[in-house]
Amino acid sequence: MALDGGGGGGGLVGSSNTFTGTSTALEFVGTHVYGYSGSFESSTTNQVAIDYDNGSKYLRLTIQFCGATNYATPAAGSIGVCKISVGGLAVAQLKAHTSSSSDAIFSAPSSEIIVPAYSNLKVEVVSSEDTADELVFIAITGRVYE
Repeated sequence: MALDGGGGGGGLVGSSNTFTGTSTALEFVGTHVYGYSGSFESSTTNQVAIDYDNGSKYLRLTIQFCGATNYATPAAGSIGVCKISVGGLAVAQLKAHTSSSSDAIFSAPSSEIIVPAYSNLKVEVVSSEDTADELVFIAITGRVYE
């Protein structure tokens, strides 16, 4: 019997604890939910990292935005913004400033949100530069509630 909110991956919830990889959807294991967007090249064009239609449960999520960074060149970076929308309405924006020339470096801000039943969760990312060398990621963890 699935407890999912309406469309994660990984088959029946609780029947497999196997990591199925990155996706624009969410994964459910028992009452836990998670999602990993995979990497996106820094782009000045808006990119959809997560797009999930929730089912009959409500979700309490922590969404972390890992801003534009270059693993091979840690001093490189740019400004990135992550927009979180629920039901088509923007509910939060996270800004990551990862340039070493900045006075303050915020590379992984996060926000806690509730996703009501039967609503869409969309997480979009955009950066101040177009570069394949700098990558952005979204990581989501949370709980499922009745």
